[in-house]
Amino acid sequence: MTGERAETAAAAAVGLYGHRLRVGFGSLGGWDPFGPERTITRSTGNVLYELDGRSALALYEEYLGEHAAGLPATGLLFPLSLRRGDEAGDPGVREVVGPSAALTGFYSYREISPFTPSARCELHNQTMTVTLLSES
Repeated sequence: MTGERAETAAAAAVGLYGHRLRVGFGSLGGWDPFGPERTITRSTGNVLYELDGRSALALYEEYLGEHAAGLPATGLLFPLSLRRGDEAGDPGVREVVGPSAALTGFYSYREISPFTPSARCELHNQTMTVTLLSES
């Protein structure tokens, strides 16, 4: 923005420096879970057949309701959340930085990146990344 209008074909930069500057970041992908937590009871490789002894597809269609007619495409809008049994819940960004800190970040859709440094690339669907700038 310059004056009262937005520029086109322009770039903006901000430089931050100093020995007291600290930069931190966090990134979390996923969705808000709903419904009961279930256990995979039958699968082969990356194919899921049963959750809690019930047909995974029938259960998925039950939750999707009218959106089930658009499967498999609508499955991208309503992904299943999978986790290992030893994973802990996220403490939340606001609880970490406190109520008075200004928060900024960016949101992406369908980012492909390693889930862990030694893992292969995977589809993360929706990802939120937060950057923390502070002075010590």
